[in-house]
Amino acid sequence: MTALVEPLGFESSSLRLKSEVVDAIEALGGRERIQLIHDTFHHHLAGESEILTACAGIVHVSGVGSRQLSLRPMRDHRRSLVGEDDMIGNIKQLDSLQSSGYPRTVSFEAFSPVVHAMCDPTQKLVGSMDLTRSKLVGKSA
Repeated sequence: MTALVEPLGFESSSLRLKSEVVDAIEALGGRERIQLIHDTFHHHLAGESEILTACAGIVHVSGVGSRQLSLRPMRDHRRSLVGEDDMIGNIKQLDSLQSSGYPRTVSFEAFSPVVHAMCDPTQKLVGSMDLTRSKLVGKSA
């Protein structure tokens, strides 16, 4: 069994930074039992630049497409699929994870009511995954 810890990047969160989680994991000597959730949305909100791949156990991906939003009003209901107008740097984060050897699972977390209301989100999800893959391939080629 592996514990997965997800720091939330909101200013009001009691555990906001991935670096705090990694420090706690190291202090406990728990790298084999405790891993970090790298969430692209929360990473962006927290303003952290370091990716911390070595402790990442899973990656959560969600896109925010409205460039008019500032960081403060961003909440989970804004989290959608990754699109061309992604403002939180999903491709850059995923590229950094890939480049530093992250071999594990990436999951999409689209909490937006717009996504939840789709009768059949398959086409939109596949489109978002294809766009993400094509951007990553383009960066490493």
